[in-house]
Amino acid sequence: LLERHPTVVYLDPDTRIYAPMDELRYLGQDADVLLAPHDVLPLPEDSLRPSSTKILRSGMYDLGFVALNAAARPLLKWWSDRMGFDTTVGPFDDHFSEQRWMDFAPAFARARIVHHPGYGVAYWNLHTRFLENRQDGYRVNGLELVFAHFQGYDPDRPHIVSSNQGEFPRVLFSERQDVLELFSDYREELLSIPEGSAEPYGFSSLSSGMPLGKLVRSIVGQFFDSNDQAFAELPLDNVSAFSAEGEALLVE
Repeated sequence: LLERHPTVVYLDPDTRIYAPMDELRYLGQDADVLLAPHDVLPLPEDSLRPSSTKILRSGMYDLGFVALNAAARPLLKWWSDRMGFDTTVGPFDDHFSEQRWMDFAPAFARARIVHHPGYGVAYWNLHTRFLENRQDGYRVNGLELVFAHFQGYDPDRPHIVSSNQGEFPRVLFSERQDVLELFSDYREELLSIPEGSAEPYGFSSLSSGMPLGKLVRSIVGQFFDSNDQAFAELPLDNVSAFSAEGEALLVE
């Protein structure tokens, strides 16, 4: 994409855009990477979720959004190299998929941290971000709502803000009419999408149809963790593990 465009923005698929991303103007001026933190204020130290510990394990930035330009290529290459086998998620892991690695970004590249409250409104910061639906669009803390990240929201369970809040949710629809309105609008849009139009997940199986469940992924990951030389000798630079050739290399 960077071969064809000066700026690239990645967004998770459970994100909805409400206004132009004016912060992109800083790319090339004083930054090559834009990151949105989970929040710009400390979480209360209580029993509700998410907690500061949860954010610490997940990473400071919500990688449901990242914007960058061509000058960030070295960071992208480093990040891509980490993605092969260092993106596990589990109760005893400290990687949290691809996300936590980007805590290094401000040290490795010219990164700008977006403090605008309209970037990345989500269940983990709704306790500090208050919405108002005006004729010209949503406002959050008086500023434009740029995009919201509906992570963990299930339109078939419309009474729950996010399944990721667990048994002690910090934000409840019953206490926040403004949040309920935003999520209800999003739910209506989701339900209007024709059934069967969603693309299936493309990395759930190898080319032979062999499913890649958690157990198989764990076995492969442990093998390469203990056999660094074996991994280094695999000619995978131009071969996808999800092709027939790539599967044969992994199986061998």
